[in-house]
Amino acid sequence: MAATFVLATLALGGCAGTPLSDSLSTVQVCGASVGILTSMEETLRSALANPMEAGASAERLTELSAEFEALSPTDETLAAAHAALGSQIDVILETVENPNAAGLAGLPTLIAESQTALQDYIQACTP
Repeated sequence: MAATFVLATLALGGCAGTPLSDSLSTVQVCGASVGILTSMEETLRSALANPMEAGASAERLTELSAEFEALSPTDETLAAAHAALGSQIDVILETVENPNAAGLAGLPTLIAESQTALQDYIQACTP
C-alpha cells in the first residue's frame, strides 16, 4: 500500500534535484525504488495470504532490501532519507526473521517509524 503511494507520488510529481548529476541520480534512485518497494509490498501481501511460504517470502524481502541498499543517491537529502528507510527495513526484516517476544511487541512501533521514514523518502523524491 505504501509502495503504491510512492509510485503514484513519483508518477505525478517526478523526482527532482538541483545540479544535473544529482537530478539524474535522484531520478534513477527514485525510479528504481518504486519497483523495489512495490515488489516488497507484493511479497508481504503474498506472505500474509500464504503463511506456509513465509521462508521464501523472507528470502525475497532480504534480496529486495539488498537491492534497495545498493542504490546510491548523490543528493544529500535523498541519501539521508534512503539510509533512514533502509535501516527501518533492516530492523523489520531482522524482527521477522528472528522473532522473539520483545521484538514482536515492538513491531507496531517499528512499522510506524518505517511509515515516517517512507514519508520522508517520498518527500525527498518529490519536487
